Amino acid sequence: MDSINHYLEVVQKTRNRLKSGKLTKDELDKSFTLVRFVPSRMERYTGGPDQAMWDRLEWKQDSKDCFDDTVSCDKGRRLYPY
Repeated sequence: MDSINHYLEVVQKTRNRLKSGKLTKDELDKSFTLVRFVPSRMERYTGGPDQAMWDRLEWKQDSKDCFDDTVSCDKGRRLYPY
């Protein structure tokens, strides 16, 4: 979309059609795409200017299920020098 105003106009028209029942189930089904994000590496950085030291932890995906909620992963590796 070229502009935010055009995007907001399309969203508002779509919401109005949905509320009034004019948006068909077929249109709704075609408008959604499910995506599963599976990272191979994650890093957490905590700290700030008011703290003497900050903390960085890294998790790498060892198996394809590492970041799945049902599979436990390691506790993370501390990244140095910080």
